[in-house]
Amino acid sequence: MTSTSTASARRAAVEDLGTATRSLVHAVIDTEVDDAMLARAAELAREAARLLAIAVRPPNRLPALDAPGTGRTYSPVTGLGNPVAPPARIVLADEAAQRVEARCTLHRVHEGPPTYGHGGMSAMLLDQVLGTAAALGGRVGLTRSLDVVYHRPVPVGVPLAVTARVTERTGSRIRTVGAIAAADAPDVVLVEATATFVVPRPEQIARIFGHVETAGDPVPAGD
Repeated sequence: MTSTSTASARRAAVEDLGTATRSLVHAVIDTEVDDAMLARAAELAREAARLLAIAVRPPNRLPALDAPGTGRTYSPVTGLGNPVAPPARIVLADEAAQRVEARCTLHRVHEGPPTYGHGGMSAMLLDQVLGTAAALGGRVGLTRSLDVVYHRPVPVGVPLAVTARVTERTGSRIRTVGAIAAADAPDVVLVEATATFVVPRPEQIARIFGHVETAGDPVPAGD
């Protein structure tokens, strides 16, 4: 990130790249072009990777856009900068009920059984949305347990509604429930889940995340 780049310009550039690369990822899964075209596309993809690898960050360093309290630009569920994210958009549906809702559409890149989403993707969506509901009280917890029940397969290419709400707050534990349904049939539950999140103590935060660095200068390739 250059010194002249503003945070808003940087975010716009990252999200534009994420959107463009998401289109590429989808095209890789969908394409039926001939072998020569595949080879050409592969070389273009390698060239793009070489450009981006000129300056990278260490594995334990947050990206500049993900400083504490600013969100997760590269989240595999919600991150507009992550090309494999659906991406889901989570909104507050009912503050008094501590309820949130997310909308997204899975693609074949998320497929498990033919034409249906991978079960692990459903679990990841629910974990994210349930965790967002749990954090509404201002205390962010880590997933202690996530129990998922699959009633019906989740289709790809169909707009989905993922809902979650808090059912109990006891000390450091927050319990939530949630479900996935097609957006046009919200009463037909496809997958449901219950989860418990635990708010870590300061010493636990230091032990778990003490190695994580905030944003810094990019590292030249090879360093």
